[in-house]
Amino acid sequence: MSDNNLPKIKIDAMYDDIDYSFQESIKLNEDLREVIEDVYKLALLNMGKVALSNFHLKYIEMFDKLVNKSENNQELYNLSSSLSSSINSYFLNLNSNLYIKDKTELIKLKNILEVSLILMEGVIEDNDVDLAYESFFQIKRRIKKGNFYKKPITS
Repeated sequence: MSDNNLPKIKIDAMYDDIDYSFQESIKLNEDLREVIEDVYKLALLNMGKVALSNFHLKYIEMFDKLVNKSENNQELYNLSSSLSSSINSYFLNLNSNLYIKDKTELIKLKNILEVSLILMEGVIEDNDVDLAYESFFQIKRRIKKGNFYKKPITS
């Protein structure tokens, strides 16, 4: 990892611990299986939201680092400020509407975020503003393709 200190999002370790705990809870309380499974799904969703929020913060930090590294930082600051509200709005909307039904989807989300963190490292190392915006559009596309938004309610 480069000197930009972007940590990996460690969902795997969190999941392994919680997965074991919920399996043991079901063994001990078989008649509460449905309730435990609902809580388990909520825990997976919350883990996804934590990972997404951490990623959102790293994205904001990436722009701060770009502005600080840039020789023409006022122009870059103005550009990033103008787009930051739409980028922040996207992440807040995604966080509110995140849909994760199982471990596989949580791992898919983790992989998308980790690939995007790798792109961020390149953005900072190369001081490449265009790549910063490209990484945002790439994550939007991958999130949409992964169907991580709540499913529409049907009557």
